[in-house]
Amino acid sequence: MISGSLAEVESILRHIAVSPELLSVSRGKSAVTPLFTKTFLMPLLDGGQLRFHEFRAGGGAQEEEEQPHRHRWNLKTEHVKGAYVQQVHEETHAGAPGARVHQKHRLEATPKDKTERRFKHIGEAFVRQSATKLYSEEQRPHDFPLEETHSVADLSRHAGTTLTLARTGKPMHADSISYNAGTEVLTTSPLGRTADEQAFLERLHRSIAIVQLVQLRRDLEAYLREQPPASLTTGERCHLEDAKAPNYFETSLLPALATLDLAKAAGQASDEFSPETVAYLDSALERIKSTPLRQILADNDEHLRAGHFSAELSNFEQLKSLINATE
Repeated sequence: MISGSLAEVESILRHIAVSPELLSVSRGKSAVTPLFTKTFLMPLLDGGQLRFHEFRAGGGAQEEEEQPHRHRWNLKTEHVKGAYVQQVHEETHAGAPGARVHQKHRLEATPKDKTERRFKHIGEAFVRQSATKLYSEEQRPHDFPLEETHSVADLSRHAGTTLTLARTGKPMHADSISYNAGTEVLTTSPLGRTADEQAFLERLHRSIAIVQLVQLRRDLEAYLREQPPASLTTGERCHLEDAKAPNYFETSLLPALATLDLAKAAGQASDEFSPETVAYLDSALERIKSTPLRQILADNDEHLRAGHFSAELSNFEQLKSLINATE
């Protein structure tokens, strides 16, 4: 399943959440890394896996980057929302422009029922960046070539939360290769398993709510474009103008939903949306669990107050120029 609709992703997540057996399997194969969360969705007939990745906006991982690495299996990824940078790296010699010393390790396949993976040190290597790519929701699914050393860098300041479907193929090698900058030799790496079942279930419900909100973003834009232009409020016209901005979801839609909720609680009419649009939004929001919805809105408000988002870009082409993408 790549490409997969948001409805299909939501359906799989819901199925996992209500099945003790599927929940246990997913929890055992999912992980939280410094940059993103990996949720196992289902096995594939070719021996691979389908996973849901969430690069959360804001927080300590903002503008961070993975260490360069090569996978032991083919990987195809589809962006459901947002964008990230893929940096491509190559081994070179000490005097090459841009070369930095790294420690090269062989990383074992993810062990079952353990909390960490083991590294085997291969030696010192000089590595430099050779290409910069932007992958975003406006593109078709893309491959990570098996032979390519790469790292993913966070773009949440400009693209907000990034959601991807990742399809791994059958393993082609026994181990992965990982490089870490500097002189430290690694021996183990934590897997980031969620030990607590309730915490994992809450994370699933949050992911379901995020998927539903992304669908609402698409549906609201389509709904507003169907209305006679003269009937739109000033706020609705602003939503249409901003809809293609990379972080519209975080800087416009979620704040609007939070403001609408406050107005309803106070018994006041919306200053932003017409009564008809409010009714449309209410109908859509009824499907979303209130607890994760309120937490998502509260977290987003906190990130806005902390200045985690930039509103300077109006489309992904501008983002591509900003990061000086080479292809």
